[in-house]
Amino acid sequence: MQGNLAWAIAIILALFMWASLSMFPKYYKDGRVFLSIRIILIIFLVFNQIERTVYLVPIHTREMIESGYLSADTGEWGYVPNYFLMYFCTLSAWAAIILLIKPNKWVMDTFFPFMLMGPIVTFIFPTEKPYFWSTDPWDVINWFTFYFGHACTLFAAMYLYLYGHTNYKFGRDAIFRSAITAIIVVCGVEVWNQYFGSDYIVGEVAGALELNWPRPYIMLFILTVGTVYLGIGLSFAYFFKPIYGENAEQKVHNTWWENFLGYVEKTQQSRKNEIGRK
Repeated sequence: MQGNLAWAIAIILALFMWASLSMFPKYYKDGRVFLSIRIILIIFLVFNQIERTVYLVPIHTREMIESGYLSADTGEWGYVPNYFLMYFCTLSAWAAIILLIKPNKWVMDTFFPFMLMGPIVTFIFPTEKPYFWSTDPWDVINWFTFYFGHACTLFAAMYLYLYGHTNYKFGRDAIFRSAITAIIVVCGVEVWNQYFGSDYIVGEVAGALELNWPRPYIMLFILTVGTVYLGIGLSFAYFFKPIYGENAEQKVHNTWWENFLGYVEKTQQSRKNEIGRK
C-alpha cells in the first residue's frame, strides 16, 4: 500500500515536470535557464548512476552466488563485471548525460525513442516500489533515484528536442539509426550476458512475461515486438513538433497549454459579450 502511494506521488510529480515544458516555454527558452538545468541534470543523473550501481552490485552478486555461477566466497564487490549495469534504461541515461554535456543530433537520432519509452514503461510497470517516508535509508534514496532518474532522462530528451537544441527531426535517418541502435544494444548486451553470467534485457523480458523459451527465441521475440516499442517512441517526435527552431531562437508554434489557455480566454470573453448584449 505504501509503495503504491509513493508510486502514485512519483507519477504525479513526473507528469508535472514533463508537462511544464509546454506550460512555461518562455522560461525554458532562456539561455541561462537552459545552462542551469543542464548542469543540475548532469549532476543528478551521474549521482543517480553511481547510487544505483552501489545499491545493485551487491544484489546482483548475491543472486549469482545463489544460482551457483559464482563461488560462495566471492565478496559482494568481488565480481567486477557487475559494476557495469547493462539495463537499457541505464544506457539511455548515459546517452542523456552525453547529450546534456554536448547536444548533438547523432546521439539523439540513436537513443531518442529509448530515452522516452524506458521511463514511461518503468513508471507503468515499476520493478521496485520504494517510498520516501521509510525508516530504511535505501528506500528513501531509491525513491528519488529510481523514479526521478527515469523521469529526468525523459525530461532531458524532450527539453533538448522541443527547444531545438539538437535539430532532431522525425524521418528516415531517425528511424534507421534508432532501429540499428536497438539491434546492436540487444545483441551486444546478450553477448555480455553470455560472457559474464548476467541476465540483462533478455532475462528481464523473460521474467516480466514469464517466458520459459530458449534464449534465442526470446531474443527474436524482443527484436520483433520491439518494433512496436520503437514505433511508439518515435511517434512522440511525429505528433509533438518542436516548440522552437534551432537553439530556441525562433518560436515555431504555440504549445498545447497555450492553446488551452487561449481557448479558455476566448470562451470567457464570448460569455461576457453575451451577458453584455443582454
